[in-house]
Amino acid sequence: MIRSITKLFKPLVIEGDDTPMKSTWAGSEGYAACFDPNKGRLYATLWNDSDRKFYPTIYASIFDLLRIRRCLPVVTVTFLGLPRCAIELHSIKCDGMNIAQSIMEDVLAVSRLIS
Repeated sequence: MIRSITKLFKPLVIEGDDTPMKSTWAGSEGYAACFDPNKGRLYATLWNDSDRKFYPTIYASIFDLLRIRRCLPVVTVTFLGLPRCAIELHSIKCDGMNIAQSIMEDVLAVSRLIS
């Protein structure tokens, strides 16, 4: 009985060393989303305007918002999806989506949303 219950809560996506995957990116060169594949939680999105500018949006709780506003340049905050809010940051100017994704992973790590 206990084994069958623990199988239900076992992570669906794991890395090579049998640890659960914390976050992954899905998308194309125009739009990408960072999410946790095991929990279904959306962390951030990036979209490209075809001029090497990427526009990041972080999705976090209000308490995370207060912490993020102290360390990151926030442009707009939207409270329509309470209890989570959309936090738009300044645009990132770089050459490709992979570079923008790595910058956003660093931003998410600094804001302690992913480890």
